[in-house]
Amino acid sequence: MVFIVYEDVFDFMLMFYIKCGIKTVSLSDKNFEIDEVLQHIETLKNGADILKKVKELKSKNKRLLQTCVHGDLSLNNILIDKNKTIWIIDWGESDEEYLAKDFKNDNFDTSLLYNTIVNQLSLDKNELYSLEDQIFIQDYTEMLRLIYNQIIEKQKDVHFTSKLNAIINRMSITNK
Repeated sequence: MVFIVYEDVFDFMLMFYIKCGIKTVSLSDKNFEIDEVLQHIETLKNGADILKKVKELKSKNKRLLQTCVHGDLSLNNILIDKNKTIWIIDWGESDEEYLAKDFKNDNFDTSLLYNTIVNQLSLDKNELYSLEDQIFIQDYTEMLRLIYNQIIEKQKDVHFTSKLNAIINRMSITNK
């Protein structure tokens, strides 16, 4: 039953992404990398390793998938009614973003959805970052935004440290 739910969710999300229009973008298209933010990253646990990996990824000059994403696609946001109709709720974090934002999910393997998108759109995998690299880049971008907002924009977030540690932990897992 659970696998069928994932297939139905993936089918719905595939239709949603295609309707919104999936494009490929360069890693340099979004840039929050300013000196003060990068200096902060260097002080973090594994910060030097993260920056080294980003530099390596940039040198590959590949592309990322981008479209409107749910932003918080997880088991918490999937409901099934008594008729076994699936409802995806809580679209509050949806935005135009790297598709990897929806792919970074511990609850289920999103590689099937990623491969379906690549195949359906006839994309050349050699021109794209791997799914794991795209997830890493999404986490890196999220970390840049978080630090930028905290340090540069002075938008104090009481959960800043825990959010930052969660991102770094995900990146460490992806980096293995």
